[in-house]
Amino acid sequence: MNFLIPHEGLYITLILIYINVVVFLLMFLHGVWFYVFLKRRTCLQWGANYGSLAKEGQWWRLVTCTFLHGGIMHLFTNMYGLLFVGIFLEPLLGKKYFLIIYLAKWNFSKPGKSFLA
Repeated sequence: MNFLIPHEGLYITLILIYINVVVFLLMFLHGVWFYVFLKRRTCLQWGANYGSLAKEGQWWRLVTCTFLHGGIMHLFTNMYGLLFVGIFLEPLLGKKYFLIIYLAKWNFSKPGKSFLA
C-alpha cells in the first residue's frame, strides 16, 4: 500500500486524487445523492462554475469546479485517467507545472471556452 502515499514522481497526482475523493465524500455526507442528475442549484452551492457568476467576481469557481463530480463512475473514471496521465506527466513536468496544468485544464474545456468568450 506504499504506492498510495505521495512520493517523488507521483506526489501532486495522488494529492489531487485524494482531494477529489474527499470533496465527493463530503458532498455525499451532506446529502447530495449521486444516482440522479445533480440539480443546478446544488452544483452551484458546491462551487460549480457558471460564467456570469465567475465574471461577477466569484473567480474561485474556476478552481473549485475541477473537483466536482456527478457520480461515483464519473469520479472513478476521472481519477483513473488522472492517475494514468500523472504517472507519465508529473515526473516529466515536475510538481509545480503539473499542478498548474491540472488547475488550468478547465480553461481548455467546452465550459471554459464559453466562459472565456
